[in-house]
Amino acid sequence: MIGIVKRQVFDIPPPKIEVTEHQAEVKYCECCNKTITAAFPAGVLAPVQYGEVIRSWSVYYQYQHFIPEDRLQQLFYDLYGIQLATATRTGYNRIAFDTLASFEESVLSAVKTAAVKNLDETGFRVAGKTQWLHVASTKTATYYHISPKRKSLLDGLSGTVIHDHWKSYYNLGGVEHALCNQHHLHELKAITEHDKEPWAQAMTRLLRVALRCRHFNEHHAIPVARIKRLTNIYKKIIRDGLAYHETLPPLPCKGKQGRQPRRTGHNLLWRLFHYKQDVLRFFHDLAVPFTNNDAERDLRMMKCKQKISGGFRTAQGAEQFARIRGFISTIRKQGLSIISSIQSIFSGTIPVLSGI
Repeated sequence: MIGIVKRQVFDIPPPKIEVTEHQAEVKYCECCNKTITAAFPAGVLAPVQYGEVIRSWSVYYQYQHFIPEDRLQQLFYDLYGIQLATATRTGYNRIAFDTLASFEESVLSAVKTAAVKNLDETGFRVAGKTQWLHVASTKTATYYHISPKRKSLLDGLSGTVIHDHWKSYYNLGGVEHALCNQHHLHELKAITEHDKEPWAQAMTRLLRVALRCRHFNEHHAIPVARIKRLTNIYKKIIRDGLAYHETLPPLPCKGKQGRQPRRTGHNLLWRLFHYKQDVLRFFHDLAVPFTNNDAERDLRMMKCKQKISGGFRTAQGAEQFARIRGFISTIRKQGLSIISSIQSIFSGTIPVLSGI
């Protein structure tokens, strides 16, 4: 032999159910004529039951990967050879929902008082009716709540809220506002490509330059002179855009009453003019992000759920989804193991989170 050639194959061992039997001694006391049975470990309540790991995987598959009930039942049978009934899985979901009530309250309190938070909402179907899922999130925590009305926003917020330009957000009191500039870039792109308005391209360049300047000065304040210069350019672009629209013929009125209709670009210009502070807040306050992508990313899972299942049959199912998904999203943002954290729900040792 002149040497050894090695090759390694990584694989997963076949899943296997392990059965742990607990035995409690029963003793009789001759002094008091009583029979005493030792206590079983916490959570061992029935003669035969599934353990914490199976429960946690059931919740994980449903709320992290949105596997439908019939496919989930087939999955457990194919992998482990067990028939996990729908009623059993529903019970696990209910236990997780009830156990996470205090966790959800702590997340809500932390999000409300956070210096910067992202807000967004999306519609979905519950029991055949349209409901609204609202999200309030930070870099380290996510809170969802469900309401039949789109305008049912959280109260008691403080700090800065980042959102799109839905007017109802401006009814929130006690907060400063920052607008999502990714939405502005999408609108500016459409105006540049379809309406060929020259100011839109200039505004796009300005926002991108401001973002690069912010990244360059990420660890220290942006020079005041730079802020003033870019703000003046912002104002000039708006003045030029408004002057451009003054040269265009007015749009025809659809009726005899009402204000004169404006073009899409004209409306955006006035919005950028009236909400200049909120558009450029990311440039003045480095804690404020350029976009509202964090909230939109937190809502993406709901849209994925809708594509798979179409909606929820009951309000209880929707509430369970919101609370458990909020837990999973928060755990992920904290950099913790999702599976281990879900298992902690059933063992009564929910992790204490930091920085929320």
